[in-house]
Order: sequence, then structure tokens, then C-alpha cells
Amino acid sequence: MLKKFFKKMPLVLAVCGLAIVLTGCGGTNNPTDTGPAWLSSAGLWREDTGQRVTAVAANDVGAAVEFVRENPGTFTLAIGEDVPFAGTRADIWRNVGNVDLTIVGLGGQRKIIFTDPDALTTRLFEVGPDSSGDADIRIRLTLGNNITLVGRTYGEHEQTNHSTDLIRVRHGGHLIMKAGSRITAHTSTAATNDANGAGAAVHISTNGTFTMYGGEIIGNRANNAAADIAGGVFVRTNTSALYLKGEEASITGNFRGTDDTSADVVIHTAVPAELGNSLEADGRIGAVVRR
Repeated sequence: MLKKFFKKMPLVLAVCGLAIVLTGCGGTNNPTDTGPAWLSSAGLWREDTGQRVTAVAANDVGAAVEFVRENPGTFTLAIGEDVPFAGTRADIWRNVGNVDLTIVGLGGQRKIIFTDPDALTTRLFEVGPDSSGDADIRIRLTLGNNITLVGRTYGEHEQTNHSTDLIRVRHGGHLIMKAGSRITAHTSTAATNDANGAGAAVHISTNGTFTMYGGEIIGNRANNAAADIAGGVFVRTNTSALYLKGEEASITGNFRGTDDTSADVVIHTAVPAELGNSLEADGRIGAVVRR
């Protein structure tokens, strides 16, 4: 049943200061999620009714995101083929209710490919509202089994590089990755550490939380070689949180500059040093840089 599936998911964390933790865990905290047994066809499914949302066509990520924005609740989006997606604007979650969206792939690994037509105003996914005034809103995005997010990289998918990070998490937003998920092939051209491109793959901004129970972030790059730019994950403030809670979680092979300088996780200078002391690379994280 769908309710049993969602009971396995962790609750949104209340974060008072930066926490970066690597721990091994098993059992239901590190599931390989393919969705409920009866979730065998592509589409958007509601947790409260267990029914597919017929207003959203199969494999239409844009329509699914728009639906959950207008109809807050808990949903699973099952993708049955590789799909393009133009991304979300910064103001998408303004003045909405709480949204919990899990994305899974059906019948093998499925890709959501970023095809943003406007490199300055959109990301593949915004996780959290764009205003701290919407702090009571809780947006949670979970990448489940068989889902790969593919960014914009010159030479890939006949697209140019992108000026912003691929995913930004902020203002109560919570990004979760589980076993079988991947974020890859995104290049950010941001000139410096700013609101746009501090992290090529994931930017954890003010009051944002990112938890990895599994999955991998690999093959992303920040073109700029500045020390405050991350190819993988950027931890921006002392209210940003990064948790690695599964042995299958991996952030490796991400770079900045043109000389392949490793920059898998970058912690901004605004983050108090003592709050990051628990971060210990165990082979699942590559280069950790404190700006």
C-alpha cells in the first residue's frame, strides 16, 4: 500500500545549525524504492486515495509539478521513459501548501533531462520557496530508485552550459536521494559564489536540508576555478544541512575549473568550522573543500 511506502520515508528535519554527517544505516532507512507493488504504470499517484491523477499525462514531469503545486499533498511520480523537462522557476512554491513528491523510474533507469530555455531564471528543480516569509511551507522532493537527473553540459544533448546550479534547496525545503538515484552531467558557468551557481549539482542554501540514504552525484562541473565554487554540493550557510546516512550514498568525480580540480563538497566560510567537524570522507565523498 502507498501509505506503507511513505511510512519508510524520513520526516523533514528541523535544522538549527549546519550538520554534515556520514553514518551507515540499514533497514527501512536505506530502501531501494520502486514504489508499491501495484504502481506498475507511469503517471502521478496520490497517497491519500491511492489513485492515479488522470489529469496528468504519463511521463509529463512539467504537468505533474504544476499539479502538485496547485493541489498540495503527498504524491509519487512514476516515469516510464526518458523525458525532457524545462525546469522550475524560483517562485514556483510561493504561497502554496506542503508538498511531498517522490519520483521513481519504471522498467529500468529513467532520465529526466534538463532542457531549460532560459539559463538565468530556472533550475531543474527548486526545492523550497524563494522567500523566507514562506518558512511554514514544507517542500520535499525524493529521488527514488531508477531515476537519473541529467543537467546541461556542452556537448551533451546538444545544449550549452548553464549559468546556475541544477538543484537549489532552501527555506525549509528538503531534498532526499535514495539508492538507485543519480545526479550527473551538469556544468555551471557561474562567475563566483552567488545566489545562482555556487554548486553545479546541488546548492544547499539558507534553511535547506539535503539527505542522502543512497544514490550518487557524479560527473558535474563548475567551469569557474574560484575556491568558493563546487562541482558537486555547495553548503552555503550555518542553517544549511547535508546528511549522508547510507553506505551507498556517494559524491565523487565532480570538478571545478578547466584543470579537473576536485570539488565534490564545498563548505562556505560562513559555516562555523566546529559544525563541520563530523564530516569524514569514507570513500563515498571525494574532495571536501572549506573555502
